[in-house]
Amino acid sequence: MFAATVHASWSYTFQDLGHLGGGSSQAFGINDNQQVVGKTKDGNLALQSFLWIQDKGMSCLLNDSVARKVNSSGQIVGELYAGDHYEALLWTSLGSSQLLGTLGGQNSLAYALNNQGRVVGYSDVLADVAPYIRQHAFLWSETVGMLDLGTLGGYNSYAYGLNNQTQVVGRSDIGSGFYHAFLWQEGSGMQDLNIPGVNSVARDINNLGQIVGNYFYDEENPQYYAKAFIWSPTGGFVDLGNLGGYYSQANAINDQGVVVGHFASNQYQHAFVWTQEGGTQDLNDLVAGSHDTIVDVFDINNTGEIVGVTAAGRACLLSPTHTPLPGSSLLFGSGLLGWLAYWRLKRPRNQG
Repeated sequence: MFAATVHASWSYTFQDLGHLGGGSSQAFGINDNQQVVGKTKDGNLALQSFLWIQDKGMSCLLNDSVARKVNSSGQIVGELYAGDHYEALLWTSLGSSQLLGTLGGQNSLAYALNNQGRVVGYSDVLADVAPYIRQHAFLWSETVGMLDLGTLGGYNSYAYGLNNQTQVVGRSDIGSGFYHAFLWQEGSGMQDLNIPGVNSVARDINNLGQIVGNYFYDEENPQYYAKAFIWSPTGGFVDLGNLGGYYSQANAINDQGVVVGHFASNQYQHAFVWTQEGGTQDLNDLVAGSHDTIVDVFDINNTGEIVGVTAAGRACLLSPTHTPLPGSSLLFGSGLLGWLAYWRLKRPRNQG
């Protein structure tokens, strides 16, 4: 009886983060201080990046821009749209930003940054032979500037995530018309993760070196049927499934190993959360109370808070609440009653 374990799971509360007049918004990043960034539209339907803080709500960062990730210091990365091109952008503090440049081409975009302020994304590069404009993954730092991370032998590569050890993940063409998930590290450069399937993409990496993304497993439809995965240096590759659909994609992982993303069937697209204990679950089934359908989630912080977008096109925040699984209270109550009965039988009876 005393060896029995009372299992627990997570449920979530739902919060609509609003918009800035245009009716729509998407949340792409959240840090451990519950600062949320993303994109929205103003009353004239013009694009704006936003910062959301719990006690202040949503505010515009910059017009004609998108904010994609925020680190523990409040630095934010994304891109600025200027006429016919876009360029990677770093907000070094509120009200202060800098363009990060390119690798020689016209466009660049920043997807993520770590707590040291290093930034990853991709940039146009110019070639002497066709295709004359290509995209290469980059790593940017204040001291070095923008570093070209190269490719796995093909034309293009894209960096989507990095951790505080400056391990970078993304996808690269491999020279045969397909692309593979990669891990880039200082000293060893870009390495193929050798994920199963035809094509694969690594989308995030945590500080333990665990990597998440998705892989395309149908050779006849190499861009259509996909499953989310998690990969680690010790555990290797694990297929996270697709909850009966035809497509799933893992977008982010925190340092507790909780994975978030989305899956799709022919009828709908829903967000998912994966844990080692609970497996892959529809996030909508874990949210308490009424809420709009959550169709995708893009980031999770180390306290388990998740950000994404609903079917109505609104940015949302999911905050975890630790709750016992159904039946746990009954199990505990039964054990307590059994313990009291046992104690009463063993207790000496009153004499006289």
